[in-house]
Amino acid sequence: MKKLNIIFVVFASIFLFIFTKPSYASNSVSTYLCSKTQNINARNGPSTQFAIIYKISKIGYPFKVIEKVDHWFAVEDFKQDKMWISASNLTSKCGKIIKLNNKAKVFSSPHVNSNTIFFLEEGYIIRDIKCYKVWCNLKIKGQSGWIVKSELWN
Repeated sequence: MKKLNIIFVVFASIFLFIFTKPSYASNSVSTYLCSKTQNINARNGPSTQFAIIYKISKIGYPFKVIEKVDHWFAVEDFKQDKMWISASNLTSKCGKIIKLNNKAKVFSSPHVNSNTIFFLEEGYIIRDIKCYKVWCNLKIKGQSGWIVKSELWN
């Protein structure tokens, strides 16, 4: 009986390993990747045989991973545009991006009553940033400030 149970567990484990696809966009924690270089081809399928639907011109442009097929990632950007990008064009070293339809205030300290030192427009990519529970500390062109985390996508 023990031998039968062990054989069942081994075969079940092998079956699950071979036939289940890893989830890159789980319910609790999402995986984000960013563009590694400029002028990346984003396609409507997972190979160079598929049409180019977007050109990603910014380094550090963030994407939420939806699926992976071979060395291609199905991703979604902050505008909810979906596309496929080769893994060789992506990196896990990501910043943050200002949300859609948003003009975000950057404060001198992590309090909404502190001075607004500048604004960031929708789609602006912040590479030098460290986030905490509610606030993120950023540096842009040598100037430091604080932004409310909810103003950011990813």
